[in-house]
Amino acid sequence: SAGLLTPLLLWTARIGGLLVAAGLLLNLRELLQNDLGVWRWPLVFLALKVIMQLVAAVSPSAFWAGQPSLRILYLHTVLLGFFSLGLFTGLKYILPDIGNRRFYLMATAITLLIVSLIPLTRFWPLGFLPWWRQWPCSPHSGRFPG
Repeated sequence: SAGLLTPLLLWTARIGGLLVAAGLLLNLRELLQNDLGVWRWPLVFLALKVIMQLVAAVSPSAFWAGQPSLRILYLHTVLLGFFSLGLFTGLKYILPDIGNRRFYLMATAITLLIVSLIPLTRFWPLGFLPWWRQWPCSPHSGRFPG
């Protein structure tokens, strides 16, 4: 999709991405100065979103646009990690009978799901997953379209 954009639109998107990341960093800094309790869980995923936003804004478009696995990881980090876990954290305050055990079970499950998406990207070292070398559709086999 980056090939469809004019250079002016591409630079505008990069500047917009940097401004979004800067605004989120300022908000994150203000939020982290308070005692957050369980709100730290969604804010960790917000911090990961900021890092991904900065990388996407300064890296070549082909780096992230041509890799669906990175986009899937980004969307899960934002929508499942930050947004859904933030809603669940807010629900914990509205309905205090949910309890800590259920909340931490949900937060751990979401974290494990997002961590399980990292091996699908090209950032995972080959030595950690030797069985993927024989898998014909693995990102490391050279036959993966993304």
